[in-house]
Amino acid sequence: MGSSNNDKSNKEPNSNQIKTWKFTPEDSLDKKATFSTIVKLEQTLVSDYQLHVTYGQDQQKHLNTPISASAWRTGLVSGTNWKPEFINVNQTDDNTKFEYFVDGTVEWKLLGMTIYSQPKLYKGFVSAK
Repeated sequence: MGSSNNDKSNKEPNSNQIKTWKFTPEDSLDKKATFSTIVKLEQTLVSDYQLHVTYGQDQQKHLNTPISASAWRTGLVSGTNWKPEFINVNQTDDNTKFEYFVDGTVEWKLLGMTIYSQPKLYKGFVSAK
C-alpha cells in the first residue's frame, strides 16, 4: 500500500490548513467566551477519527452557539485518504451539548490508485464544557 503526503482532500484551497466548516460569524458572539472541544468519532486499531468544534456564547441570550468544526484522522494513515464531505453542528434544547453530523469517505489506495471508497457517517452529541 502506498500513500501520498501531498493529499489536499482535507485542506482549505490554496492552504495547508485543515478544511473547516463555518456556522456562525464570531463577531456576533461574546469574544471573551470562545471555547473548543474534541470528540473521538471512531477509534480503530491503527488510527482515530476526531471532530473539533469551536463554539461561543450568544451576547444576549448567553446560549452556546457553534462557530466552526473540522474533522481529521491521526495514527497510521498510510494507503488511505480521509475526505470529510459535510460537517454540521447544531444547538440542542440542552445548552450543555451540541448535535453533530459528519459525512465523509475513506479512499483505500494501492499504488496511488483508489481501489475502494468506504462511506463514513458519524452522528451524536458533544458536550459543551
